[in-house]
Amino acid sequence: MEALYPKCMDYTVPEPVEHYKAILKGLARLSGAHRNGRLSPEFDRKFPYNRKQASAVFALRAPEEKLIQRANRMFDFIGRYPKLFPENVRSPGFREQFIRDIPIWLPQKTG
Repeated sequence: MEALYPKCMDYTVPEPVEHYKAILKGLARLSGAHRNGRLSPEFDRKFPYNRKQASAVFALRAPEEKLIQRANRMFDFIGRYPKLFPENVRSPGFREQFIRDIPIWLPQKTG
């Protein structure tokens, strides 16, 4: 059992790759046991699955203008700290293509 590390401070984790490998391996084993029916029925009562709530994490909620604004802020950051990013990410062409592609990734309005 390890201490809880503060969020967004992975640099404080002594062996981050091994740390996350252990977490993913544990989650995979738990998931496999659940799918294989080896967990108590009590598990599903205590931790019910809510598909709508689980998939809400992946929904894009911001309007296109807001996403473009965030992308521009991200690229401004990249411009201020270029040594942190590979050359292809720093290129103006990448920025232009990234922003041009934002509408493609937005959910399509129907009805």
